Amino acid sequence: MAENPVPPPGGSHDQEAESTAQAPVRRRSDVYFVTDDLHANLGRKTARGGAYTLASTGINFVVTTVSTVLITRELTDEDFGLFGMVMVLTGFASMFVDLGLSRAVIQKPKINHAQVSTLFWINLAVAAGLAGIVSAATPLLVWLYDEPRLAPINLALAGLFIVSALGLQHRALLTRRLEHGRLNLVSLLATPIAALVAVVVAFLGGKVWALVALPAVAQVANVLGMWIACPWVPGFPRRNSGVRTMLGFGAHVTGFQF
Repeated sequence: MAENPVPPPGGSHDQEAESTAQAPVRRRSDVYFVTDDLHANLGRKTARGGAYTLASTGINFVVTTVSTVLITRELTDEDFGLFGMVMVLTGFASMFVDLGLSRAVIQKPKINHAQVSTLFWINLAVAAGLAGIVSAATPLLVWLYDEPRLAPINLALAGLFIVSALGLQHRALLTRRLEHGRLNLVSLLATPIAALVAVVVAFLGGKVWALVALPAVAQVANVLGMWIACPWVPGFPRRNSGVRTMLGFGAHVTGFQF
């Protein structure tokens, strides 16, 4: 009877180690790049997401209404006028921060870490550029309205472009995975926090800065919430990551919005 060949010392362990080394390393956040598991419970997830959104919208409406009434009692028409003058510029510029790239991520059947990372940095670069342009336009805005008080307000709101860009792709990944519960939870936390801070600023005599604090705190709270709800960390951008078609899609979305 032939004897079974004896494997060389450590041979099986070496093969196992080699196969382990060749296996791709999966990050915990890789789940946000696949959607195949959603098809089985798509109807239930959609219905549940609708219920979450309806409840969140209702609560946020009540919070916003109450806070608006409280803030309005402490502010004057002049305060709202100053804020409105700045919003003409910053509100228009804000539509270009996303560039439709978050929708491109949501609708694309297959995405990967490199693509979303590249889009994250594109969003951030565009936001930084817009913040610079809007900030540089401050003297023109002051001259146009003949109102020096607009300068610090415009600079503060311009900085929010960068803050907003930090959470765009995280929100897109959560939306793509139909994580409506997490999305609405972030909103339910951010809206009351921002409203509370704005009301406090108004009651302390902050005047127009109460209106500035409302979107500023909301943006910061939303971004922090998105990063906690979606533990994805962007990598370095890559030139050949395959985002050209996604940029084209985003350009069409932005053009429609414009």
